Amino acid sequence: MVSHLMLAAALAATEPPAGGAATYEPPAWLGAPTLEQMEDAYPPKAWASGLEGRVDLFCKAAATGQLADCVVEREAPLDKAFGAAALQLTPLFRVSPAKWNGAPVDGAPVRFRVVFKLPYGALPNLEGTVRCYGVLETFSRLDRKDRRVARAVSAARDRALTLATASGAADDIEARLAAAVEATPPPPSLMTKSDPCFRLFVP
Repeated sequence: MVSHLMLAAALAATEPPAGGAATYEPPAWLGAPTLEQMEDAYPPKAWASGLEGRVDLFCKAAATGQLADCVVEREAPLDKAFGAAALQLTPLFRVSPAKWNGAPVDGAPVRFRVVFKLPYGALPNLEGTVRCYGVLETFSRLDRKDRRVARAVSAARDRALTLATASGAADDIEARLAAAVEATPPPPSLMTKSDPCFRLFVP
């Protein structure tokens, strides 16, 4: 889900050590969030709406290898919480520190892009989303402590409401959601997650 990381490093207004030509080594990537961590940070309402996004960040590379003082330079689409989600992920990135003549330097600028993509492609239409809500809510009732499934139930519900409103079918959407739950038989065990709805909605 991080489609690419653009790293640009420079040390402005920093004098090289005296006594010969200075050598500069820019920061290099050592680690990035896992797919699961990216999915956990994905804005729930954007996921439910089937939206993808990208965020350009500017940070400083600390001598410890962590990123500090990160700010969002650009994000698209706006006002969908992608910028905040990208900032939430910054402690999970690791870089090697910049070096002047082999000595670590604190505060080298780092620019990179975080791209949020729905990992399994487009989400279903209204009918498919209502069915998924029934499947997920039925499963959730067996284990209310499963945080990921609870988030998926909320995402499916939000998407169903959004699609129903957009299509002028909002009047009976609550009844349709309830009917979907009633029509879904309980799974044989908590380990049964073979339905495609889990792949689509469980972040």
